[in-house]
Amino acid sequence: MLFHEEERDTVWLLHHYCDDHPDAVLRFEFSDNETYLASFNTSYESGNWYEVDEGIEDEEDEFFEIAFDVVRIIQAGPHKNPDYDSLLITYRNFPEKIIDSENGDTVYDSGDSN
Repeated sequence: MLFHEEERDTVWLLHHYCDDHPDAVLRFEFSDNETYLASFNTSYESGNWYEVDEGIEDEEDEFFEIAFDVVRIIQAGPHKNPDYDSLLITYRNFPEKIIDSENGDTVYDSGDSN
């Protein structure tokens, strides 16, 4: 189920890759050089209730989230959950590039990566 058109070529592409490669360790590269190696944990419809409770987001903004367990921090930054070794990936914080660290496959490349 897509909530936003942007999810089709980002979150759903990643979700399908994880379905096909459930044990893959992926390299997530963000625009500010923040980089992690992480493995798939789970996926679900947004839990943006925490944002609504904080007054941050519109409760009507539903989206899909994919949770990854951080295996290695290469360059730390704000995308990693500070309380857990995890990344929550959505269409709103999608990385610039995702590479399968084991086979070198490019899972996603925005074309804007450094």
